Amino acid sequence: MSPEEASRHKSMSSKDFVMSVNRALDFGYGPHPSSSSVDHYMEKLFSGIGHTAASTKECFEVPPRAIGLIFERMAFRLSMMHSHDYVSKGLALVGDAAHTVHPLAGQGVNLGFGDAAALAKVISEGVSIGANIGDLSLLSWYENDRKTANVAMAAVLDGFQKMYSVDFGPLNVLRAAAFHGAQYISPLKRNIIFYAMGNKQSPLFS
Repeated sequence: MSPEEASRHKSMSSKDFVMSVNRALDFGYGPHPSSSSVDHYMEKLFSGIGHTAASTKECFEVPPRAIGLIFERMAFRLSMMHSHDYVSKGLALVGDAAHTVHPLAGQGVNLGFGDAAALAKVISEGVSIGANIGDLSLLSWYENDRKTANVAMAAVLDGFQKMYSVDFGPLNVLRAAAFHGAQYISPLKRNIIFYAMGNKQSPLFS
């Protein structure tokens, strides 16, 4: 939400707030999808990377309805932040403790999963050679592995957020054309999907 919308939602009555939450959960920011439209979209999205149609046939389910408030409403600013250092002796930061990004397409949690997997691999390799798992020289391998990927994804998401926050006719047309075109360029689409899923190596060269 914009700061103005957030302030309005904090100050509205509990009844109006619950109604607004249910409206957002059910309809969101677009038309209410049907099961068939979701199936068709998912089949198109994954058709180029080896997924079967059967694996994507999940029906859209209307979420449970909120019925009241049990806690004070709070608002949090969404901003991109990145820690200068991920590690120190005996300490490693992962996920949102190391970096925060705008919540687009769940990439924040994907980055966190990537951090956890990379740290687990470094620790496992350290244990196999008898190293102290809290040693800075060992943990630095984790930082070196993840920092570049995280900074790159954070920059991309920040760029998307800024690009979509501008409502300007010619830019809107250009933006729509670019994303529409990417849908029909299979190599580009596969690379975008693979990178978003946390695979750093391009499927074109794997």
